[in-house]
Amino acid sequence: ALTTINLPLLTEIGGDLSIYYNDALTIIDFPLLASVGGSLSIGGGEDGISYTNNALTTVNLPLLTEIGENLSIGRTFSVGEEGEEQANLTYSNPVLATIDLSLLGSIGGYLQVEGNPALTTIDLPLLTEIGGYIQILNNSALTTIDLPLLTSVEEFDLNIRDNDALTTVGLPLLA
Repeated sequence: ALTTINLPLLTEIGGDLSIYYNDALTIIDFPLLASVGGSLSIGGGEDGISYTNNALTTVNLPLLTEIGENLSIGRTFSVGEEGEEQANLTYSNPVLATIDLSLLGSIGGYLQVEGNPALTTIDLPLLTEIGGYIQILNNSALTTIDLPLLTSVEEFDLNIRDNDALTTVGLPLLA
């Protein structure tokens, strides 16, 4: 089974990068990747189906500066019929603890971080603009969101909820 994705010389992806349905994958490591022209999705799903990375603990993209479209880390799905209480959640990245996007400066679409119950910190110290919205939810261990240089969210829709341990949200330049 696939346990590590390591592309040490990859610097650019012109389209989308999607990584899901890898139950044994523990590490994603693209140490030289600087840009993704389309969307970057790690875990996720649609139509009530979760695309899980059950063992993923680490995402290492230390030189990534630009994502042309959307950044989506995980997704949460409720089990049950619409209109009924939906208490059973399925997480896309249930043990993901570390995401290194320390040089990311812009996201052309939305930022979604959802259903990563082991994730404790979202720290994007150089991110200045997001072309879509921000949605951060159902990350039960998340204590800190820090986007100190973010000045622009094109679709000023900010949805931060159901992060039970969240104590700090830093968006000092967002007006």
